[in-house]
Amino acid sequence: MRILVTNDDGFAAPGLHALASAMREVTDDVLLVAPLEERSGSGAAIGAIHISQRVLFQPVEISGLPGMAAYAVDGPPALAVLTAARGGFGAPPDIVVSGINPGVNTGRAVVHSGTVGAALTAGNLG
Repeated sequence: MRILVTNDDGFAAPGLHALASAMREVTDDVLLVAPLEERSGSGAAIGAIHISQRVLFQPVEISGLPGMAAYAVDGPPALAVLTAARGGFGAPPDIVVSGINPGVNTGRAVVHSGTVGAALTAGNLG
């Protein structure tokens, strides 16, 4: 089973590291793909694709999570999910988890949450 972990707060967010660590207890096949920088409020937007028609990303080393495949995407979390689901980082994930978020993801604000947008994108992709 392959688990994709993402968020909307970027790689500096401690919640992302905690969630990835917890998922590693479920399976060794954890893929971490998140925005290069904070993208809170992006909802389920995928953003603009680079003029080259490519998704720009870079490998990232996560301290405390040695050997975990991790990539920073230059775009919102929904783009990270879409790229991973289409095989952009190897085998597509079986499960997508999004968070852990320090912000509020309830009420009317939920439609603007990049954390929720990533989960909605994953759900729409099956």
